[in-house]
Amino acid sequence: MNSNNTFKKCILKNKQFSENVNVNGYVFAGNIGSELVLKIISVYEEHHKFLENSTGVFHTLYSNDLSYRIILNKVLSELLKPTYDILFKNYKIIANLIITKFPDQNSAFDIHQDTTSLNENAFTPLNVWIPLQDTSLENGCLCVVPKSQKFAYPYRGTSFKGQFEDVSNEIKPYLLPLKMKAGDILIFDNRMLHFSPPNTLKKPRVVMMSGIFQEEAEILTCFKKDEQSPIEIYKQNDDYLFTYKNFQSISTTSDSGIKIKELYIKPPISSKEDFLLLAEQHNLEIYNAFYTPIKNQLFVQKQPFLSTLFDKITMFLK
Repeated sequence: MNSNNTFKKCILKNKQFSENVNVNGYVFAGNIGSELVLKIISVYEEHHKFLENSTGVFHTLYSNDLSYRIILNKVLSELLKPTYDILFKNYKIIANLIITKFPDQNSAFDIHQDTTSLNENAFTPLNVWIPLQDTSLENGCLCVVPKSQKFAYPYRGTSFKGQFEDVSNEIKPYLLPLKMKAGDILIFDNRMLHFSPPNTLKKPRVVMMSGIFQEEAEILTCFKKDEQSPIEIYKQNDDYLFTYKNFQSISTTSDSGIKIKELYIKPPISSKEDFLLLAEQHNLEIYNAFYTPIKNQLFVQKQPFLSTLFDKITMFLK
């Protein structure tokens, strides 16, 4: 089993922030302030027009409007650069995205790790997550399994089964809800197991998210044709997230980038016993945030993973 015990190529300027991400997988790094929140909300409202009664989840990458992706990234980069320059060193923004969770039971996002996007033997993939309104369990706050980045398998993709896909029920008690105020800055290692419940309130929950890489890190993706085939590693251009159109079918095709490696290894699939052993070895804490004593069961609305998320998106963009 792969173990990630070192925070590779640290890009956080604050040593305590770096240590928190290394140990726990995440850190709260202040707040961008109400003025900047309002500016980002204005950008959001200018570039997003949704159908009335939209459901599920909208994610910037699932729009085929490349000009929208490019403009959104540029405008958000200009707004956030002063903040990111304070927090990071020798870094680059690979994308600025909007995620909208509509009021709907189908808006839950199942337990997952983000797919591989760089060489994890040399670098640590970071996300910055900034809600544009207060978040809670009721509107689908981010929930994480602290320390779980330490035992993530370094090759992950939507075209093959995930390491922890069969043990969602065993993972649920370890989920920690991160309730946040509008503008709070959450930095997390995207290998960490995470999840968000459905938005049960009346308004959409909107989040601005950035991918932050070491300046010299290359964007990589993983693809596996079938169970017998090797894992193929592809090097992508830095503008990959703005020029690739087919994220909704990425689990069935490898039509972008240059293949740089093939790995004839079988990705590990954790059993219940495997995960519980990892939890014990890494001292994972049980939170039971989704435990309902009345029904004596965990309630989590299951959401299909990224390859089917596109089917739930209904939107009009300018």
